[in-house]
Amino acid sequence: SSIFNEDLRWGDFVAVSGGWIISNESFLEDNDLISFLKLRGSFGQTGNSAINVNATQITYATWGRYGDVGAGDLLSGIGNEDVTWETTDAYDVGTEFELKQGRVSGSVSYYVQDVRDMLFQVPVPSSSGIFNNSPTIWQNIGDMENKGWEFEINTINIDKGDFKWETGINFTTNENQITRLVSEDD
Repeated sequence: SSIFNEDLRWGDFVAVSGGWIISNESFLEDNDLISFLKLRGSFGQTGNSAINVNATQITYATWGRYGDVGAGDLLSGIGNEDVTWETTDAYDVGTEFELKQGRVSGSVSYYVQDVRDMLFQVPVPSSSGIFNNSPTIWQNIGDMENKGWEFEINTINIDKGDFKWETGINFTTNENQITRLVSEDD
């Protein structure tokens, strides 16, 4: 991202996933109850650079006019040359299933998302001399963790000719925790 300084512009974000369709194995071949059973897992990273284009630059604003000429320039923004990518690591493990030839289906999964170096605009005291109503500086100031469970179940209750009645229920939990709010250097 060209928003960041030259040494911090590049980010590598990897992902990998895999699954095992257990119902295709020979030991479940003639099972009348389980028509589909899959175990899956994944890991993936994403990077966030959604910040102001001038986040790393010192900016100035023209103050006052004398005809068509600006009378002077004032500091309007403090840049942070050290601001860099916010990174999210996402982990997910789960299972998907179908019973009785699809009459009952669903999934159960557990996920964890770790966000590192969160991007925030931090207020700067008005006494700093910045010509701005609410001066801020972009910083990577925190880490956060989200984790929880996702449950889904679907049923085909009635399937007779032109009448079909299906039910779907899902339930999710999420625990959110800020694990770091400032760097060790602050």
